[in-house]
Amino acid sequence: MSTTSKHVVNNSIFRAAGYASGAAVFFVTVVMIARYLGAEGFGHYSLIIALVGIFQLVADMGVRNILVRNIALEHENFQTHLGIAQTLLWMLSLVSLGCIVLLANLLGLTPEVRQAMYIAGLAAIVTFYSLGYSAVLRAFEEMGWDILGFVLHKVIFMMGIWLIMQTSFGVKGVFTALLLANVTQWCYFWVLVRLRHGRAKPSLDLASGWALLSEALPLGIAEILGRLTQHVDKLLLAALGTPTALGLFSAAFKFLEAMNPFTVNMTLPLFPVFSRLARISSLQLFRAYEQSLKFLYAMGMPLAVILFVFSDYIVLLFFGEAYRQSGVALRLLAPAVVLLLPTSLYGYIFTALGCQRLYM
Repeated sequence: MSTTSKHVVNNSIFRAAGYASGAAVFFVTVVMIARYLGAEGFGHYSLIIALVGIFQLVADMGVRNILVRNIALEHENFQTHLGIAQTLLWMLSLVSLGCIVLLANLLGLTPEVRQAMYIAGLAAIVTFYSLGYSAVLRAFEEMGWDILGFVLHKVIFMMGIWLIMQTSFGVKGVFTALLLANVTQWCYFWVLVRLRHGRAKPSLDLASGWALLSEALPLGIAEILGRLTQHVDKLLLAALGTPTALGLFSAAFKFLEAMNPFTVNMTLPLFPVFSRLARISSLQLFRAYEQSLKFLYAMGMPLAVILFVFSDYIVLLFFGEAYRQSGVALRLLAPAVVLLLPTSLYGYIFTALGCQRLYM
């Protein structure tokens, strides 16, 4: 095994282990939220997460992936690349927040749910500033520091939810806890990047900012379309069904949602390597991609079988008797796990090759 392969494997294992810890904490937190809010309240929570999640990508528009690639190729110019990206992310976030506020007022939401959506919008904007700094750590392949920020965020969020459960704040309290966790994560990444690599000031180089946006735009549109397909079931249930039906479906869907970022974090160490290999040899890049693909398919199959066979028991174990009907939905969703894992690679491959439009 080459030195590069060993480095990638070590980073992947470390990120997978760290993410597994953080994901476990987050999943427990979601279960706490579901039990605290009940099926109807959890339906409101899931609707807000689905809507805000789509506009959250508008605040990023693929910029972070391009940033990781650029810094991985030019470590010495990271401050210039980060400064341009920071300015662009600020501008996009204002557009995103405006869309969230407008949508919250156009939909027939209760005052409590509408106010919760405002708070969720602020939380979504904050998290992308922190992930902009996280992109620097990823580009320098400092995966340990990066995943530590992820775990820290989940622990603080869980602690916040535990405190909220002692009150009657409801869904507004849940998103307030999320906002505080996101602000803490932002501070962590900002301080860490400044201490380890130096300060990067926002750049007013509009020409470079436009070039970055033009390159990132196809990737961003593809991510938004992907997020829409992930949440279209919830949006349809919200429009045609009841909050309770949405809550029951969301309980089952949470298992797949938990796996999606797990695969992204596990395969993320491949991204800087793919970027470098794309400049050296397309054959070497394809070999690295092919090996990763086989491994991910081998992982996905047993997970899909377990979810399919034990769907009822899994739902009852985590969410309780009130969510018993969610087992049917989980059984129908389980086969998708086989395809969920390998698709996490495609965004990295097309970005490394500079073919974002084909990915879109």
